Amino acid sequence: MTNLALDALMFLVLACFVLSRIAGASSSGPEGPVGAWLVAVPPVFLLIIILVALIARGRFDWVPGGRALCYPLVLGVLVTIVMIMFSDFERNKTVWQELAGLFPILLLAACLWAVHGFEDTIPRSAGRAGAATILGLAAAFGWGVMLFGFVQYVRNQVQIAEAQAIKEKAFQDERAAQDLAKFRALPDDTPLPELLEFIYSWSDAVQKEARAKVAVRPHLEDELVEGLTAPWSDDAVLYIGNVAPKASVRMQPGMAQVLEKQLEIWRSTFEYDAYAGKWEPNVSRYIEAADKVQIAGGDLKPQLKPWYDVVRKAKGMDGLVMRIKIILDRK
Repeated sequence: MTNLALDALMFLVLACFVLSRIAGASSSGPEGPVGAWLVAVPPVFLLIIILVALIARGRFDWVPGGRALCYPLVLGVLVTIVMIMFSDFERNKTVWQELAGLFPILLLAACLWAVHGFEDTIPRSAGRAGAATILGLAAAFGWGVMLFGFVQYVRNQVQIAEAQAIKEKAFQDERAAQDLAKFRALPDDTPLPELLEFIYSWSDAVQKEARAKVAVRPHLEDELVEGLTAPWSDDAVLYIGNVAPKASVRMQPGMAQVLEKQLEIWRSTFEYDAYAGKWEPNVSRYIEAADKVQIAGGDLKPQLKPWYDVVRKAKGMDGLVMRIKIILDRK
């Protein structure tokens, strides 16, 4: 870009800055703050073009760090200019804001020196010192604003996370208290399905006590075998798969029915849901329970093979696919 072209751009920037201050001071309408944006935005981008062109031409290579440092500094200058343009739209400006509004003129002066040098009237060391001061202050202020904004953003996110954690903790404590009250109100002869509702209670104490009560039931195996074909089969499967230390071969017929029924229920999700993987925790209980029954001597491979064929095509189900394959491959 020739010096003449840079001079023309700098003249346009100066004209736009002057017009933006006049428009910003007007009362309202297209000639006021709304219209001011029409003349305030272009000089910001033009000034950045000028600075980038000067850096590319090596006019600031004397800066320690060279061009690698100069280009990031331009971003700081951009932020500073934008902040100044915002302040120009305020009605009751302070003295400091009025003075800051003149800072773009100093930036143009530094750019003009970088283009022409004026070494006959301005010593090189003095010119560099002046340009470094003007551009350095603009870049430092801009990066300071960005750093402050980033710190504020992080602080706000931390506060939001803390508030959410407090809210979640209060919710969990409330649910734990409700579970405790309900559990304490259960009679000694509570049916198994009602006890199974508490094996994953919000209260750790209730969860532990509920599992202990279930484990010592005298006819637990018979109840679980019956439960696999009852309306509460999901609770029975959850206990067998995730809590019970082992299963029984007697559970094979009921578990076979559960696998066949649940595969049809989940088939459309596996086949058409692009985020099917999010449901893995919901269906893994069936595979874990089937595995324990398989280990106990039951043969559920005929039911697990269709699961494998469907699940391996689902999105995000790699873990479950691997789990089923291990069961199928086991001798």
